[in-house]
Formats: sequence, structure tokens, C-alpha cells
Amino acid sequence: MMEHVNKLTAREPLGLKLEQYKSDFRSVTGEPFKYFFCPILHVDEDIGLTKGHIVPASLGGGQRVLQRRDVDNGFGSFFEAESADAVTQGLQRDDLVDRVLSDSADSDGLQRFRQWLEVEGEDRRIPVRSIQVDCDKEFVVLKSDLQLGEKTLAARFAVELDARSSILITCLRASFLYWFKQLGYRYVFSNEGIFVASVLRLVYKRFIQPRQRPNRKKPGLMSQDVKAEVNEFCLQFANFLRPVPHETVNSWPPELRKGTIDSNWFLALIDGGQPYGRITILKFGNEFCGVLTPMITDARGWALLDLAANLHLEFTVAKWNANKAQYEFSPPAGNSLIWPSAKDPTQPISIHEAAKLVLASGRLKNA
Repeated sequence: MMEHVNKLTAREPLGLKLEQYKSDFRSVTGEPFKYFFCPILHVDEDIGLTKGHIVPASLGGGQRVLQRRDVDNGFGSFFEAESADAVTQGLQRDDLVDRVLSDSADSDGLQRFRQWLEVEGEDRRIPVRSIQVDCDKEFVVLKSDLQLGEKTLAARFAVELDARSSILITCLRASFLYWFKQLGYRYVFSNEGIFVASVLRLVYKRFIQPRQRPNRKKPGLMSQDVKAEVNEFCLQFANFLRPVPHETVNSWPPELRKGTIDSNWFLALIDGGQPYGRITILKFGNEFCGVLTPMITDARGWALLDLAANLHLEFTVAKWNANKAQYEFSPPAGNSLIWPSAKDPTQPISIHEAAKLVLASGRLKNA
């Protein structure tokens, strides 16, 4: 069955794919769904479906998977436009300045960038707004913000795009959809699938669904209050995602450098022959991101998430063999990645030792 589930294309009849997923759902649960059981929302409702991209088309994605249209459009409108800006324009200051100062920059895109003047000798930022005057773009600041006493104003134009939460949600969803495409509903009902879907479902119900409107014309635009709330929510999952440096990517086998979606290769955390976590490698043009998820949410799996911010954990190369429908955990020696520590770097430890530390701390008593 899985060999058929894996092959959704833009031209394949949607009804045929729906029947294949219905059969797959029956093989896992014992009963078929009636309409379509959404892998993210965990509901079976009569609603429009689409063959949506796993990685957004704006980020170079080509592979597709069956999805609810409202869910696909919702994530696309609220998060993926900003992610595309961040990835395609880069987060280097000069690149962003060129984009914002360009006469060809679209007004919607400009609103996603925060612009200010950095004043020499002053520890503050002067906000800058861009406005359209006839056919020209002008930048304005409030006169009151320029009161610097007798000082001569020496400033430079600066730009920032805080797209961390959008990139996190976009990458987490892309990873989830990829494994759903590969494994079908046995992934959806695995501990990993249930956990990741619960995060995406919270995002959808809390931030997207209440604000969805037909024919939304300004994708990716949120009020500052909503953006702050999204950022605060995503903070607890910040260690799911890391950009992967090019020097690290260059040390990998050629297959892994293609990214997980195009190669089925990923990075696994293994202890005693048992995988407890994985990093799905997403490739966006020339940029790479790693998405960290627990493959088994027992004490050791949770230890991975709990300590990823503070400890270096060593992963090794692994592969999903679609023809055999199984994982292969016998990588060539020397291929590994140390998941970067967000705080205090230490030496790599095994997940077994990490679990001991977490259990000793008492943080899992109510888990």
C-alpha cells in the first residue's frame, strides 16, 4: 500500500489518491474515514481538498501531498509568505537594505520588514515608515524622533525581518507532511506524528482559523500584537529548528546534501540500536534547515527535546528505504552532526545519559 501512497503528483486524479489514503487509514485503524481524516486537525469532515506542496512553492518545493484546502491555504497565507521573504532574501543586512530600497519592492513585502535609522553614538533606533508618493517610494520619520540636541545626525538605514516563528512553523509543517507522505497514517498515529500534529493544530486553531477570510489579499501580514503572541507561543518549540551551516552540509554524503525530501536521507539519534529522535533536513535553494523531532516520546525521547537547548547531542546519517518500507540505520562511519547548543556548550552525550539527567531533575514526574 505504501508504494502507492508515496506518489502524489499534480496530474494524479484527486479522487484516486483519496481512495488510496482511505485504504491506508483502514489498514491502520480498522475502519475507513468517511470524507478525509486530516492528519493535522484529526477530524473527518466534508470539506474541499487539494494537492498541496510539502515545501511551499515559493521556497522551491515541488512534491505534493493530499491536504485540506483551508488548512493548506491558512498556513500559506499566515506563515509561508514571510518565510519565503526570509529565505529568498536572506537575513544579511545589506541584502535586506537593497530589497527595501529597491523601487521594485512590493508594498506588501515592505510591511513585513521593520525599518529604522541607527544613530551613531545613540543606543536607540529611530523608526522609519515607507510610503508611496505618486510613483515614488519615500521614507519618513517623525520629527520628534530626530531631536538630538546640538548633535549632528549621523545615521545609517537598517532593516530587520523577524521571521523566526514563521520559519519554524513552515519547517515543522513541511517535515510533518513529508513523513505523512512517506508513511501514511501509521506516521499520523505514531507518537511523533501525534506530538507534531498537536503543535501544528494549536497554531492553526489559535492563530489562523479565527482570522481566516475568503480571498485574503495580504498573505503573511499580522498585527504586531498577534505577531508577538505567535512569537511567544513558538518560543517553547524554538529548539526544534536550526539553520545548518554550509561547512557542515559540505561534509555530508551527496544524498543528504539534496535534503530529506528529495533523498529520503535524514539524521537519527540512536541509543542501543533504538532511534529516539531525528533531524529532517529541509533545503530551500542554497539554504538548509534541520527540524528536530522525537521519534519516540518516552523518557529518552523527551530528554532529547528538554536538553537540546543545553547539550550537544550527536546524530548519525540514516535513510528511509521506500521500496522496503523501512528505516536503515547503518550509515557510513564519520557522518554525523552535533545539534548546536543554544546556551552552554558541552561535550556530546548519549541520549541514555541525557535521559538520566532529566529523570534525576524530576521534570518528568508529571509527564
